[in-house]
Amino acid sequence: MSDKIKGDVICCGFDVYDTCISRRLAAPVDLFYALGLKIHALFPQTSEAPAFAHRFMLHRILAERKANRLLGRKRTAHISAIYRSFDIELPAPATALIEIEMELEREYTYPISETIDHINSQRAKGKRIIFISDMYLPRDYLEETLLRFGMMIPGDGLYVSSDSSLTKRSGELFKLVMQKEGITPRQLSYFGDDRKADLIVPRKLGIRASQFLRSHLTKSEHRLRARSSMAGEAASEYAALSKRLRLTADAEEAAIDSLLSAVAPTLVCFVDWVLKRAREEGIRRLYFVARDGDTLFRIASVLVGDSKDIELRYLHGSRQAWLAPSLDFSDDSWKRLLFTPAQSNSRLDVLKRLGLTRDEAELISKATGERIDETPLTEIQFNSFVEALLEHDVAGRILAAHVSHLREGVLGYLTQQNMFDGTPWALVDAGWSLNCQAALKRIVQGRLHGQTAPIGFYFGLAKNHFSADLAGMAFSFTPVGSIFSRRRVVIEHCFMPSPSASTIGYAIDPEGRFAPQFAAETRSRAEIDLARKIQAFAGRYAAAAASDSRLMMAIGNRHIDTCHMAAEFLMRPSREDALILSSMKVNADVQHVSERTRTLCKRLGVVDIAAIVATFFSARFRSREATTLWLEGSAAISPFYVQIILRVLLNVDRIRQDGIRA
Repeated sequence: MSDKIKGDVICCGFDVYDTCISRRLAAPVDLFYALGLKIHALFPQTSEAPAFAHRFMLHRILAERKANRLLGRKRTAHISAIYRSFDIELPAPATALIEIEMELEREYTYPISETIDHINSQRAKGKRIIFISDMYLPRDYLEETLLRFGMMIPGDGLYVSSDSSLTKRSGELFKLVMQKEGITPRQLSYFGDDRKADLIVPRKLGIRASQFLRSHLTKSEHRLRARSSMAGEAASEYAALSKRLRLTADAEEAAIDSLLSAVAPTLVCFVDWVLKRAREEGIRRLYFVARDGDTLFRIASVLVGDSKDIELRYLHGSRQAWLAPSLDFSDDSWKRLLFTPAQSNSRLDVLKRLGLTRDEAELISKATGERIDETPLTEIQFNSFVEALLEHDVAGRILAAHVSHLREGVLGYLTQQNMFDGTPWALVDAGWSLNCQAALKRIVQGRLHGQTAPIGFYFGLAKNHFSADLAGMAFSFTPVGSIFSRRRVVIEHCFMPSPSASTIGYAIDPEGRFAPQFAAETRSRAEIDLARKIQAFAGRYAAAAASDSRLMMAIGNRHIDTCHMAAEFLMRPSREDALILSSMKVNADVQHVSERTRTLCKRLGVVDIAAIVATFFSARFRSREATTLWLEGSAAISPFYVQIILRVLLNVDRIRQDGIRA
């Protein structure tokens, strides 16, 4: 090399596997299991395919270790040496099996888009690109792969440990690279995913090394892989599907990789379950209720595809839009919707939740002599005020006229959505207490043909959800009263966010149709952008799954595993996930007014813990839990002593809740 390059970083080095390219499998050893299945299909054995594949995988791992051990410490054997090291008789010549393994590698390998962009940017700056790999596969194979994916061009460098048996982990391969390239350590920058081989070792040699972490499985992907262990290569692909989609898209979503890898499999599994249960129940139309149903509707549209057996519709609705129109003064069940624990419950809140205008509220105030203000009321005072309104002659007439007007708008909108045409239908929503379904039942009763009451498919239900008599039949994807309903705000705001605003009612538009009316948006641009990213990723995830029948079968077989993974995300979030979500604002109030927003989770101190401990064993704990919203997330970003106390309390509460549910 000439003197002009001294001191400049003129070579940009890249690790090959999991930095430039990756496999569609959750772990490298899963490839050997898939290889065993492939070999069994080509060279039938007496044992069953899964048993043979498992045995072959173990022997393939042991053969590689043996071949490396024969070469010496921290050296890598060529694939041909590995196949010579098998302790069992191979079912075919080693050359044939090696070719099958490399063909399988081609089938399962994909490029990492973020690395391609980085390579191109460094190449545009005039840097020489070299690839360095600790790999048993032949150099020619890696070169062909890198060229095929457009990462390598003729003239780039490629150094593979299988050529010389020298490895990055020992540092010897880096020394060989610098010798061959004629450069000093400071003239080489390097990127790789392995902490030891790609970061610590090159830095000790004076190389400017950076670690690429996005190719590592997230916690949720690890959990899925552990639960899908030995369930076949399709199950391994399912566990790694979110990783593949993360790495084959741009890096804009990098900060929320962990969240995406928990959300997408969970929602796709849920929608897959909904479609199967709907078919079993003879449902011909599904109404996905806004806003929690927004992402679910998009996923269902992808999974259903061209199938005509189930019609999908997006239904604009909410507690606020359906509560007041559902009032039946002969039925008291609606009253429990008005009082919201851990939130403001004043006389003004009653009228707002009933959807009354300011003029109507003033008329009621004058007629009853009640001062309509924001003074907080106890639940007893609150219910007494509601009873007084209903019993008062003028206030009762105002309420009755108001309810009649609003119900006309809801029924007009539902008629436009063909809800009364006799087609068997069901709602799809997040779930919890069935407030919306119970309200809808009161609104539509007597108008349904061939269906006595609404039916709903829900992600989860609370222990105190409305009975079938009051709400109609409801099916829950997750156990009733489980961690999902207890941490419903996380599911609603992090798993099922929607970019659209909340529906507050219906009005006739210029064309004479009933159109939904929306509340003013209280969320920040960042929160809406997060919702869009989650929706976009979930849609790509659904499309990738729907394009492969094996993946869809794996998803269908792993509903329980996926629920466990999602539960682990809720109960044991990482500090990184909790920090990202700590900026999210939550509005559980039916009116969705900006002054009622809270932070999803926050760093807790001694005062917070004292208040939680003081109320933990009392009936007020539920209200305190609502105030702190996501205790597990708060624990993850709090000091260690806070974490210890919170985890003890949460474990006690979990045992208590499980006991109540049992």
